[in-house]
Amino acid sequence: MRRLLIYLSGARGDVLQRCPTERTKFEGIGGAVLTTAVLAAISMLFALWTAFQTSWFIAVPVAVCWGLAIMSLDRWLVSTMPVQGRRRFSLALPRVLLGLLLGLVLSTPLVLRIFDAEIGAQIAEIRLRRADAFVQQSERGALGQRIAMLANETRELEKVIATGGDVPTDPATDPAIISLTAARTKEVARGEALYKEWQCELYGGSGCPSGRTGQGPTAAAKKADYDASSKRVEQLTAQLDARRAQLRASDQASRANRLAEAKARLPLVRDQYISASRQRSDLQASFDAENRSAGGLLLRLQALDEVSANDRALYAARILLFLLFVVLECLPVTVRLLQRPGVYERLLAIAERSEFREGRDAYIGLRGAGPEVSREAAIRAIRDIWESGEVPRAAGRGVARGDRRDEDGDDGVRTVEDGALRALGDTRHERLDDGLDLFPDDDL
Repeated sequence: MRRLLIYLSGARGDVLQRCPTERTKFEGIGGAVLTTAVLAAISMLFALWTAFQTSWFIAVPVAVCWGLAIMSLDRWLVSTMPVQGRRRFSLALPRVLLGLLLGLVLSTPLVLRIFDAEIGAQIAEIRLRRADAFVQQSERGALGQRIAMLANETRELEKVIATGGDVPTDPATDPAIISLTAARTKEVARGEALYKEWQCELYGGSGCPSGRTGQGPTAAAKKADYDASSKRVEQLTAQLDARRAQLRASDQASRANRLAEAKARLPLVRDQYISASRQRSDLQASFDAENRSAGGLLLRLQALDEVSANDRALYAARILLFLLFVVLECLPVTVRLLQRPGVYERLLAIAERSEFREGRDAYIGLRGAGPEVSREAAIRAIRDIWESGEVPRAAGRGVARGDRRDEDGDDGVRTVEDGALRALGDTRHERLDDGLDLFPDDDL
């Protein structure tokens, strides 16, 4: 378990082995990363199971993958966070913003699960409001108005038949009256528009097209159209009056006529009423089924918002859970920002510089070497130069041992590299660029 926590903290095991006192600190960081990942997996599991009604065989693997993703992200952020320098705060700012986002995302499913009873009651109220709104909309809509008109006409026709034609038909339900009234209204509107055009041709004014005005062929044509429309309105009005008089007539012929019309029209009106009512019933059944099955994430979030707005205690608990997840999400980075560099950080800096030198030497090779020379042999040769102060014999660059002597008569050759190496001073770094002491205990 400790190895797992150290791995999650992003620490290098080979470096941490050399500083046992630092292990507890990194185990705590790894524990924070693990805790966040576990809570993320649980939150995703609740979200899939509660909101989407997902099967356990699908929800569990998805939740585990989500937890592993959060774990990997936290481990990367913690391992790349510097412990010194001002840049660490700028690097931590995106992580804090990400923590706020993840805190909101991870806390919401748990809040929905914790307050499931209150949310369920609010969902029932929301469904009832939706059903009432659907009924009112269907009654005020075109289909509802048509059903009401057909129902009223059916009752009037049945009343006429029941009385043998003695009861006059209601003009509001008579098809002829309805048709004539609609035609007269349309013609009146057309006549008003024609009259306005005629007046514009005669006198002009606001709202009229620019151009010449006065009595002319165009004005005469507009007047003729207006007169024809007025005559059409008079004809429709006369037909309406005649039909109303016919419906109100009480003589024997009128009663017989009303009775025959009612018997002929009643089956047709009933069929239309039944068809329209069946259509509205189908729409109502479809809405009821959808309304009962509605329980998705958006509906639950709407219910949570409504419950939170009316219940201060629930709202406070929701905010506290959100802040808890934010703190847990930001905890690993916060620990890295607050901790001071210790032995591990110093050893890690030395290890990184050593790896850089090794990689550099492996990439560019050793300068001045003829045959390929191992790194260990080169290090031993350089150490001999520094400790003994003597220049070793050179065996490279095509010069064999004992082929020639130097100016002092010694065997071997003093190469240019040897002389330059001996002239160098001590270039050991006591401090890195970010201010970290490599040798804090040396008396330099």
